[in-house]
Amino acid sequence: MVLLLFWAQVRGAETRPLLHDEFEKLNSHHRAELMGQDAQQLFATATAGNNHRKNRYADILALEATRVKLKAHRELLIDDSDYINANYIDGEVPGSHQAYIACQAPLPATLSHFWLMIWESESAVIVMLTRLTERNQLKASAYWPEGVGERRQFGPFGVTHLRSEAISSHLTQRVFEVRHAGQTRQIVQLHYTEWPDFGTPGSTQTIRELAELVNAHKEAGRRAGLDGPIVVHCSAGVGRAGTFIAIHINLEKMELQHSGSDQSVVVDIPRTVALLRQSRAGMVQTAEQYQFIYDVVRDAARERSATGEYNTALTKQHHDEI
Repeated sequence: MVLLLFWAQVRGAETRPLLHDEFEKLNSHHRAELMGQDAQQLFATATAGNNHRKNRYADILALEATRVKLKAHRELLIDDSDYINANYIDGEVPGSHQAYIACQAPLPATLSHFWLMIWESESAVIVMLTRLTERNQLKASAYWPEGVGERRQFGPFGVTHLRSEAISSHLTQRVFEVRHAGQTRQIVQLHYTEWPDFGTPGSTQTIRELAELVNAHKEAGRRAGLDGPIVVHCSAGVGRAGTFIAIHINLEKMELQHSGSDQSVVVDIPRTVALLRQSRAGMVQTAEQYQFIYDVVRDAARERSATGEYNTALTKQHHDEI
């Protein structure tokens, strides 16, 4: 499937008034799926014992089937339970099983849990899509020392803030050195601050640039021996986080199509969102966020097509289909 065919999908979505209906159908299907199952089994560990205190929001819980399970929580005297409000998310390209972890922003009581998850998953990249405070409400607890050169201890994990760089007015890149059990690792945090809760950024370009940075640091981490999931969080870990992961998945598929390495990969945004929700309930919260996924992919496709890399026969075939 060439890139132009996938541009047909997003061009069509741009002009049709039914996109909101498409999103509502996805919501209805998602609600029916959840209601058709035993809620106690769906969220068994999330609601067991004192684990409810580890959930930032009472209605945003980690699905049992895909939740991240901490391993050394007892050994390191962090917790009696292996629970953290986080789920593994599969990508949609070959070799992308558990490509992401979608999670809530840490609470004061779960900061060491968060770093244990990062350490055990061997993740090299954290994408943060919320400010610490929004509209005078605390949305996330800082899990890093504020000043460059400063160090904080989170349970058994020592975190030093090595470098901080303002990539733009809306994106800060921080590099942390994490020390545990005599080992050190460098973890990159990409902190995007212009994405309002339940809303969308004002530009698709900034999110595409963020996705490219994620890819670059993911590859750098792989070369350094850290090939774990990309950790993505906003405040609840479903709205902005789900939207970004859906965008990243489809940009990856677009790149695969463009390179010609796998023409069987199909860009299908409704399918992506439906699959995300099977791994973490509630992913992509609003019709505006759903539209934004299309917008980002559309603009990326337009940028690709502007290079003139496609032959006229394919272009004619594509326009005949619109």
